[in-house]
Amino acid sequence: ELDDGLQARHRRADAEAREAVLGDRRVDDAPVPELLQQSAMYDFGVTDGPDELANLSDLVVLGRVTDAIEGRTLDAIGPHITLIVSVERTLRNANGYEVAKEVYVEVPSSADVTVGSFRSLVPTDRAVFFLDDRTAIPATGDSGAPAGSPIFAPIPPGPVFQQGDLYVPTYEEIESMSSGWRDHRDFDAFVAATER
Repeated sequence: ELDDGLQARHRRADAEAREAVLGDRRVDDAPVPELLQQSAMYDFGVTDGPDELANLSDLVVLGRVTDAIEGRTLDAIGPHITLIVSVERTLRNANGYEVAKEVYVEVPSSADVTVGSFRSLVPTDRAVFFLDDRTAIPATGDSGAPAGSPIFAPIPPGPVFQQGDLYVPTYEEIESMSSGWRDHRDFDAFVAATER
């Protein structure tokens, strides 16, 4: 069960990139995943692998963050940023969403996590987004999405970003996750496991 905002997970706020261990390989975390970690407000249980999480998701897409805009303020949670994600491919679509070129994904904002910080660090790397439909959650303001477009939130472990041939989850350290998350030879193999 996902819970938005009930328990904030402590994350490092400094700008130094930490290293995530992927088997015996190491890669530096990209700046946008670091920003997303700072915005994480989830209390969650990690699934056994991407296939299991994909089964729990409303929508799973492969894409890239192309922009960030001011989003809604969710009741009892606070202000959000809407990430515009350019969709390369839909990997799972449990509810038959009409997915065109973009999906709209909201993440909590803060003094350190702003539209400006996202815009200055928009990655060129692809990511797998495991998404939960949050359109009906009570909120004020405009999400910035076109009228009638659903608004999603990333399901932890969050977007899984490509870094070269490797992959890095956003909200959880890869080495603490089950082998179902760690045991893919590269990002493309991870995508294939998610798409099954």
